[in-house]
Amino acid sequence: MAKKLTRRTAITTLASAATVVPGGSRPARAAEPDPVFAAIERHRAFLVEAGAVRRHRADWENRLIVASRRDGNRVHFNKIRQHPEYPARQAREEAIAERWDREKLMLLQAAPTTPAGLAALAAHLLDAHRHHDLTFSTEGDTDELLAMFDRAARNLTTDT
Repeated sequence: MAKKLTRRTAITTLASAATVVPGGSRPARAAEPDPVFAAIERHRAFLVEAGAVRRHRADWENRLIVASRRDGNRVHFNKIRQHPEYPARQAREEAIAERWDREKLMLLQAAPTTPAGLAALAAHLLDAHRHHDLTFSTEGDTDELLAMFDRAARNLTTDT
């Protein structure tokens, strides 16, 4: 029986396949840097920023909860939302959430033009999928992901 295709198996398979793309199937492009490397670095920086915002807010909420328990109280989420710092913290988190899909799409639109770029992107996607649980979370993401790998494979196998 065939295994069901999941995002995890697709990314893992593509990461493995990226290392065996024949180098002779495409002329060398030493003069043109692969744009995917810049896209990966931009996405990686965004993930670091997003993680810091989430951790900072979670730490702040935990401090409020611990302080409340010390005083013998229980903090309800409504109490946290009434805190004077809450609107600014919520705004930072919403700004990250608004950028999430846009940043992801910009990464997936940067189809690799070299085997090294394809391997680097596959490795980044696998790492992001494993360590940033919201990176690829919907079926639409899977379609975009597979379409990007299709474009990359066609770029790498088309002789120009």
